[in-house]
Amino acid sequence: MNSSATNWRRRVKWLAGLIGLVMSAWLISMWAEWLPPITEQQQAALQMMRAGNQDAVGQRNAWSLFWLLPYEIPAAERADVLKRDIAELNALSAEPDDETGFESSAEGRYPRRWAKQAPAHRFCADDGDCLAQVRADRAAAAAELAGAEAELRALRELGDYDHLAIPHRVSHASPIPPFGRAFALQLLDAALRFEAGEIDIALAGLCSDSLAWRRLKGKADNLIFEMVNIRVQQRALNLYAAMRAELPAEHGVPAVCRQAFAAPSDDERQSCDVFRLEFQLQERLFEPGGFEAFHASDSDGQWLRTIGTELLINQEATLALGAERLAQTCAAIQLPSAEMRADRRVESAGCALLGRIFNPMGCVLADVAAPDYQTYLLRDRDWQGRLQAFQVAEWLATQADPTSAWAARPANMRQIEQALTLSAGVLNMQLLRPFGRQPPDWQLPLPASRVAARTAPSAH
Repeated sequence: MNSSATNWRRRVKWLAGLIGLVMSAWLISMWAEWLPPITEQQQAALQMMRAGNQDAVGQRNAWSLFWLLPYEIPAAERADVLKRDIAELNALSAEPDDETGFESSAEGRYPRRWAKQAPAHRFCADDGDCLAQVRADRAAAAAELAGAEAELRALRELGDYDHLAIPHRVSHASPIPPFGRAFALQLLDAALRFEAGEIDIALAGLCSDSLAWRRLKGKADNLIFEMVNIRVQQRALNLYAAMRAELPAEHGVPAVCRQAFAAPSDDERQSCDVFRLEFQLQERLFEPGGFEAFHASDSDGQWLRTIGTELLINQEATLALGAERLAQTCAAIQLPSAEMRADRRVESAGCALLGRIFNPMGCVLADVAAPDYQTYLLRDRDWQGRLQAFQVAEWLATQADPTSAWAARPANMRQIEQALTLSAGVLNMQLLRPFGRQPPDWQLPLPASRVAARTAPSAH
């Protein structure tokens, strides 16, 4: 009896020792980040994501224009304000403990172009019919434009810039410039001039403004700006098409319009630089305050953060997973949309067994925390599709019988990735990935298809 109990105790001690040894080895490996191994493909992806911008480079950075847009600052003093602000942004902590938010050094020193809590512009600021909004309340539309002349004048300097790159060290606490506010004024100005009978001035202004935005397409390293740019150009094209639909076919258009709404080129596609910036944001997660989920006000908060970020997460292996996913997304930029959607690697970067064991929380983050980047790529393709559809609409408008011409259109006009149909003088395009509450299809009236519906300016 005693012998059996002794043997049993020895086995328990041996098993406990073995478990302790395994746990010690596991803890040491986790702490030292020896495992899981980083593959050659992941190493290449890390190197790619940590490289500098390839496309978002140039002589004049439009970030400064948008950053200072809220303020009326003399040109000679802007560089000093930017220098101060960038220095403070570089020092900005990831800790989310400042509820007031970051403010430019221009605040309080220079007059603002709009109040801090000012609402968004009312007219031409959404996906609705800009011309219809202006016609519904022309006096209010004119008053809104008159009250924002300085804002419009400042944004029209955008044509002087050739790229947009974030000039400071980014973090999740970094403020975002007002990229999407003022462009509604550009559309509103064109719509009001069109209604006033200043047709050619309206067309030239709209096209010049749109071309300034388009020249930054594929030349930015910020995903938010890229999406804003797509929507700006989408709404500008909507307004331009609506104007053209109400004008006779023989009405000429300014040369700048041919440039602004020309067929898209491959180098205008979304740049991989936006995903390099996304990777920088992932790196910031491992700084103090990066993981808000592990930050608490009590004494357990620091313990949880330490366990989460220093033990259960292998930082470099987790970043390697993120870099691999982002590198695959960059590769998908040039894929046809059907292949892109079939390429499941863009949607998830899985962990091998060693990753599940030695980087459990990192694997969870890689699986569930990353955005669906494919959505942004497909919206970029919808931007291309709209411009391609517009080329088709322009061609159909030159044909004696658009319906018959549609059936016999050239092969190069059949290569649009989105499904396209023609009905009653309107092209309908099925979007690959609409924005928010946008309908799944986009309608494009043919030029001169609504001439009879145009209301004479004298009627207002």
